[in-house]
Amino acid sequence: MKTVSRWLAVVIGVMVVTQAWAGTAPREPAKPAPTKPAAAPAKPTAAKGTPAKPAAPGRPLRLINLDLQGRKGPLPANEYQEIKAVIVYLEPDILVLHNVLRSAGESAGKPLPKLTSSLEMYYAFQPLTDTVGSALITRHPISQATYLADASGAAVGMQMTVRPSKGESYSVLVVRPPNLATSKAATGVVVSALKQDPGAQYLLLASFSPETSVTGAVKAWSKAGLFDPGARLGKMSATYPGEKPKERLDVIMLSAGLREGAKCRVVRDPRYGKLSAHLPVEVTLSP
Repeated sequence: MKTVSRWLAVVIGVMVVTQAWAGTAPREPAKPAPTKPAAAPAKPTAAKGTPAKPAAPGRPLRLINLDLQGRKGPLPANEYQEIKAVIVYLEPDILVLHNVLRSAGESAGKPLPKLTSSLEMYYAFQPLTDTVGSALITRHPISQATYLADASGAAVGMQMTVRPSKGESYSVLVVRPPNLATSKAATGVVVSALKQDPGAQYLLLASFSPETSVTGAVKAWSKAGLFDPGARLGKMSATYPGEKPKERLDVIMLSAGLREGAKCRVVRDPRYGKLSAHLPVEVTLSP
């Protein structure tokens, strides 16, 4: 018995020493965060509506970009019916809404999905914070919906394919950095996304907060191969605040191959002042 007790004591002693050594041993250095778009906390949800009636032959592809951020915050959930007036009047093929309340847009049965379903349009939503996200509404089928995130995994937008007709497709990038830190990262995230498929036809619809600068992002994206049709507008490209715009916070950019015939304007219609302090941006592409 004494021999067994001695062996147990030796084994226990070795275990204690081993555990103490392991607790003080240097750990391996953490691996650097990925530079390509990484997994985000929440993926976009995409829903198919009833296929809309096909557009008339030769009709330009119309893109609308609108941030629903007012002076008192995002548009209240009980006012999303007003979006229908934007869709009916401007007739967008692709409409991107930023700062959409999750309580209004994240799942079927909420105000915005119900509205798009009544209009026979397709819909996708990407949560960006606990309270808001970005929505894409389109007359055309959506496929390959995925998310865009910075190196920390924070979502900055989403990417999907929209197919207006057989044999024609666009890779749509929707970007709305929720804060200053992610706005800087979002610039690189988009550049990385563009490199994944250099031959794709890209449509980028982005919006920024007032405390961030869109100038650096536009320069980087232009260098990466996108065309900025709003640059032709000069001072008239400003989109914020709504009544006397002084800043350009909302942009639509395109693959350089789509520049021919592309037209851009800021929609200066007082009826949209109730929706947001931002003004909508519209780009039309030649058929």
